[in-house]
Amino acid sequence: MRRTAGIALVILLLVPAVPASAAPALEPVIVRLRAQVDPARVHGQGPLVRALRARASADQPGLLRLLRHRRAQGLVTAVTPLWVINAVAVTAAPSVVREMAARPEVARIDPDVVAATVPAEPNVAAVGAPTLWNLGLTGQGAVVAIMDTGVDATHPDLAPSWRGGANSWYDPNSQHPAVPTDVSGHGTATAGVIVGSSTGVAPGARWIAVKIFNDRGTASTSAIHKGFQWLLDPDGNPATADAPDVVNASWTGSAAGCNLEFQPDLRNLRAAGSCRCSRPATTAARPAPC
Repeated sequence: MRRTAGIALVILLLVPAVPASAAPALEPVIVRLRAQVDPARVHGQGPLVRALRARASADQPGLLRLLRHRRAQGLVTAVTPLWVINAVAVTAAPSVVREMAARPEVARIDPDVVAATVPAEPNVAAVGAPTLWNLGLTGQGAVVAIMDTGVDATHPDLAPSWRGGANSWYDPNSQHPAVPTDVSGHGTATAGVIVGSSTGVAPGARWIAVKIFNDRGTASTSAIHKGFQWLLDPDGNPATADAPDVVNASWTGSAAGCNLEFQPDLRNLRAAGSCRCSRPATTAARPAPC
C-alpha cells in the first residue's frame, strides 16, 4: 500500500497544471464614426479645421469613455483620436471591437494595416523642368510637404529650403520628434527630386515633412491618418495659415486594388487648398488641383 501511494504521488506531480486562460490578442483598428464634415460646405483652412475638431469633440466622448474603461480592464492599449476623419485608432481585444461596432455612432471598423516603402524613381530631367525654370518658375513662394520616410535636414541640397520651426516636422511614431530625420533615404530622395537645390524640379520652393514610416520601414493606417491630420494644421492653431501648398506621397499600400481609406483626408486637404497633384513639372509652375 505504501508503494502504491508513492507511485500515485509521482503521477500527480508529472501532470501539468492547467494554464490560466490566455489574455485575448489585441488588434489595431480604425473606428470611423458616422457623422462627417462636408468640406465642400466649409471654406478656408481655419474654418475647416475648427469644424473638423468640433465634429470630433461632439461625437467621440462616448466612445473614448468606453475605451478608458476597457483599458483599465486590460482589453485596450493605444487610443488615438483622429479629428481629421472623425475616427479613433485603437488597439483592442476582439470583444471590444465587436462592442464598438454595435454602437450607433460607429459607421465601420477597419484594420490598421501597414504600408511599405517603394524604391525612388530616377530620370527627373525627363519631365522638362528646365523649360519652366527659363520662364522664372522655380516653385518660389510654395511650401511642399513630403509625406514619406522622413527627410535628412542636414543634406546640403535640402537644408537651406526647410521651412524650419515646430510646424515643419512631425513624426507620428515618436522616434525622431525634434529634428527631420530619414534612416531609409527614400523620403530624402523624394525631397531632392522636388525641392533639391541641384536636383529638384522646384528648387525655389520650401519643404516641410511628416515621417509616416517608422524606422523599420512600415507605416500603419493610423500613422498615415495622423500625418494627414498634422498637414491640415501643422501648428495646432486653425487661425494660422501654415498648411502646405502641395503634399507629395510617394508610397503605396500593402493591399491590391483601389483603397479609399484616405479619401476623406484628401478631400479635407483639397478643401483647405493643400492637395495638389504631385506632378513635379506642374508643381514648379501652377499646381493642378487633384
